[in-house]
Amino acid sequence: MAIINNAVRSYNSTMPNGPQLPGTAGSLVALLKACLVDGFDTRSVNSISVSGGIATATISAGNPFAANDVIRIAGATGALSALNGDWRLSSGAATTVTFDVGSMPDGSATGTMTALRAPAGWVQAFSATNKAAFKSGDVTATGKLLRLDDSAATYARVIGYETMSDVDSGTGPFPTEVQQAGGGYWGKSSVSGATVRAWRIRADALGFEISVQYDGTNWITAWFGDLIREFPTDEAAVLLTCGASATVSNMGLLPLFGATSGHFMPRAWTQAAGAIQARKFGHPNSSAGAGYAGLDYPAPGSGLLYATPIEVWESGAVLRGVLPGLYAPIHPAAQLTDGSAEPSVSGMPGRRFVIQRTSYAGSNYAFAIDTTGPWR
Repeated sequence: MAIINNAVRSYNSTMPNGPQLPGTAGSLVALLKACLVDGFDTRSVNSISVSGGIATATISAGNPFAANDVIRIAGATGALSALNGDWRLSSGAATTVTFDVGSMPDGSATGTMTALRAPAGWVQAFSATNKAAFKSGDVTATGKLLRLDDSAATYARVIGYETMSDVDSGTGPFPTEVQQAGGGYWGKSSVSGATVRAWRIRADALGFEISVQYDGTNWITAWFGDLIREFPTDEAAVLLTCGASATVSNMGLLPLFGATSGHFMPRAWTQAAGAIQARKFGHPNSSAGAGYAGLDYPAPGSGLLYATPIEVWESGAVLRGVLPGLYAPIHPAAQLTDGSAEPSVSGMPGRRFVIQRTSYAGSNYAFAIDTTGPWR
């Protein structure tokens, strides 16, 4: 059996023993660390057997993992120690999971084994109370950092940096202080306190999307990370999206086409020092943004969902790259069901997509997000 690619990982607030997002200081840093860096929900694995390229792991106390999840096995010893690592699941039942292990020999694993929901392959480079700086752990990444000041209850302030020496010091900020004093805004909750908000993260080792149900009804969506570069030598093909203030009508700019507000890159295509603002474009039938307008869904005749890549441009004249994993439906968001699986996207057979409804300034938008991968 072929080993299923596991580069893309999905997380959400309904997963057992996962991080929560209340309107309290530090909650967003803790959430990102759990999903991007550490993983969560460690379970004891009673046994793993391999037969014909399929591994079956037994979790007698109860299995929380489902098909398409990525888990990390640790503690396997002996002839099947190669089971240690990250695996995308083919199936999940009450007390068992299965995953493809390729040409691994048949047998039963030994050792004191565990499984957890695998992190996305990032590192926390620096931290302090209610602050953190995250960066990709992949050697092919541009290495830009995302710094969060999560001291406020309802939002975090976010800035990208080219380099950092500690959690409060860095060079090459994007946005700059002139572009957005104090950094941009990522929302956690419209109210402070213990009430938790729904959240979702889709990530690979070089970038991630985060969606938060900020006011309990409307989703706001943001991105940080490397683009699929138009120029292989473009070490500044990195995008941070963020709000200019902590209001639901201002945050969640990610689905917009043509707008430069809240879209920041560390350098121009020339690699001259200094942050710039960028803009995105998709199919003209989508009009103002992803899922804003277009054809009826399902598409007449084919019955498929039509979605296009989202391009990131500098000043509307220089294509810097494509937003990984996120596609713009050419259908009105009102006709799409938030959180639904969409296996029939035109031109992309064999990939599983999930619909993410989102909003900005009172208008509805949507993404079709590839949860199969790879994104790059």
